[in-house]
Amino acid sequence: MKKKTKGFTLVEVLAAISVAAILFGLISYSMLFINTTSSEAISESGSSYAIRKIKDYIISQRIDDDKFNYSENTLFYDSSVIFENLPFESMNIDIENHLDDNSTWCTIAYSSNNSSDSINFVVYIGG
Repeated sequence: MKKKTKGFTLVEVLAAISVAAILFGLISYSMLFINTTSSEAISESGSSYAIRKIKDYIISQRIDDDKFNYSENTLFYDSSVIFENLPFESMNIDIENHLDDNSTWCTIAYSSNNSSDSINFVVYIGG
């Protein structure tokens, strides 16, 4: 007489649980990675992104004078609008020419939300 068994063996149940645990771990890790990447993108889209774009503009245009003006969240250069809707309460761009080594030293000082910071960089004009 043959005995009929219904259900799963202990080995099959343990294998299913271990596969589910591995899949859960992989999905949790990917969700954590996506969340971290999104947070970095949001912070990059704020003030650091704006500063990087201003710096890139100064370097690409080889600007070597102090004709910048910041008013009502808009940055002007020589009366032309450069960037609008910037997230800063105040901003000052200081540019110094150093003819001895053909360089331009730039300082961008800015403040927003009761904090302030500055970035310094050098542009070599060549010569």
